Amino acid sequence: MDHLPLPIDDFTHAPLEVPYLCNDRFRYDDHGFLTYPHRAGLDLEKIIERGLIDVDTLAPALQAWLWFGLLGEILGIGSRTHATQRIANYHVFVTENSKGSSVISTTILPRLIKKVGERNKTLRSDGFYSQRYYACLQVATNSIKRLLSSEMCRKHLECNHQSAHLPVLFRVILSIQILIESLQAAESVLLPENWHSLYQPTMECSGYELVDRLLIEAGWCQYEVGRLPGSIRLRYYLGFLHPRDSAQSAGKHPSCTRDACIQAPQSIDEQKIKPNHVTKGCKCSLETIQDVPLAKLVEAGGNPLLRFAQIDGTARKLELLETRFSINGTSEIPYVAISHVRQAGLGNDDAHSLPYCQLASIQTVVDQIYTHPGGVTASTPFWLDTMCIPLDDRAHTASLRRIREIFKHASRVLVIDQALCSHAIGSPEDALIQIRYSLWKRRLWTLQEGFVVSAPNLMFCFANALFSLGDLVARYEDRVSVPFPLLKSGRLVGFRVLFHLQQTLDMLDDDIKGLAEMPQVLVGHLEKMKLRRILRLGYLASDDFMYLREDWETQQIQKLLPLLGDLYMDVNNSPVVPGSRSTTQVVSCLEALYRIDI
Repeated sequence: MDHLPLPIDDFTHAPLEVPYLCNDRFRYDDHGFLTYPHRAGLDLEKIIERGLIDVDTLAPALQAWLWFGLLGEILGIGSRTHATQRIANYHVFVTENSKGSSVISTTILPRLIKKVGERNKTLRSDGFYSQRYYACLQVATNSIKRLLSSEMCRKHLECNHQSAHLPVLFRVILSIQILIESLQAAESVLLPENWHSLYQPTMECSGYELVDRLLIEAGWCQYEVGRLPGSIRLRYYLGFLHPRDSAQSAGKHPSCTRDACIQAPQSIDEQKIKPNHVTKGCKCSLETIQDVPLAKLVEAGGNPLLRFAQIDGTARKLELLETRFSINGTSEIPYVAISHVRQAGLGNDDAHSLPYCQLASIQTVVDQIYTHPGGVTASTPFWLDTMCIPLDDRAHTASLRRIREIFKHASRVLVIDQALCSHAIGSPEDALIQIRYSLWKRRLWTLQEGFVVSAPNLMFCFANALFSLGDLVARYEDRVSVPFPLLKSGRLVGFRVLFHLQQTLDMLDDDIKGLAEMPQVLVGHLEKMKLRRILRLGYLASDDFMYLREDWETQQIQKLLPLLGDLYMDVNNSPVVPGSRSTTQVVSCLEALYRIDI
């Protein structure tokens, strides 16, 4: 299973090793996948119905048939002299571990899939190969599905043993499931366009019991696990990650069910938000901006910025700067806006104060964005809500109304998510998965901050790299080395509102914020939380976020977009003019959205 990408640090468990179990009795003989059970004396029906074989004997039998047999039929892997030249010998999938034991290795699988695909492109249409491809995968899928539902397997899975202590049969089954899905994902590589058979069955998953067990053991919430995409390979990857919960509930989901997360916080107590130091035990001083000059700057129409530059190469000094926005949408001073989840370490509800180490860390990353090889640039200013939003009521309200514009006018938006910053990434796919399941992506306001800028200007900080979302997507889509990607492209098409999505969502955002100023008799029945969830789905509809969407989110977005078009666009497919609607019309729009079943 080592052909799959994995996180490169902070594993929740060690990568699973699958021992090589084939023996003199059970070894794939290259004489046909579908008839192998008969030749090997393996009656799966009796095994499932009566349990006539013990799990230790069944493990090598399944590995020989459903693992090596699939490789033999679909990729031409084998050792027997055959009319069709074999691509490779089975031995390339066997290696030794650190203890000298023979284990399965799939490192070479992507290369062999490409090799078979290139060979098939040079051949005439082969309907027999495509039929065999689908038939073998379907037989393997159905066999594993039925086996997992058998009493023999259920009695082991219903016990409370950790996955590592289950019989080796279950590691073999998981390796077969991953191989099946990998070969399914490589369909477009293995089958040239004119090779597709009329027989193309709908492939069902063989069951998530084993891979979901790994997720639960890693601390994932059962409710969240139930909402994950139907991909065993992606779930296997996520089983190595610590769940990206808020600090208050991380890993505390023993009572959650598939229907509800018991630990999900209903609200965040803002009074408890305190800043953290970069490292535990750090005793550095707090750097503070006074509220009075900050409030005066905002009330005068300015936008505060910070710079925490070194003076003469020694200690850093915190500066308060001011910028204003021009009519053409530019800022007098280029700056970076920081997008973060407040309770994750950079929030402070008591004062405009953060530890010296945090501000120094932020300034260092900001400067990396603008540092070019061979040249040294001055420290770039940045905007951070904790330090730049006044506490004074009037100035505070004015600042909150400008936040969307602050991020729109920023030359870059830098995402600082504690989990992302503390972990290294090994590939663009790894980075996109980490972002997709980050705390940053779950929050409405942080997602808005990323939505209002283009993907090339949305930067993510990892422990070993700094990438824009645009760069990550471009590298990921250059799939020369990825014949079966974990993340599917989810581009949305056919919705007229997509051409004016930002203007539409700006109006919806303003409508929701305007509820506070409307008569309660008109809007008292509208729950802001639901409307904000709808707004968040709207932001996720952006093409920039297509690899960050869950399947269930995409389904809800597809329900939402037609209604947004009907409510916020005119008959000429242009956005409704802001300010042209009456209060009654605004409420009517929000009520229509509120009734949508999402």
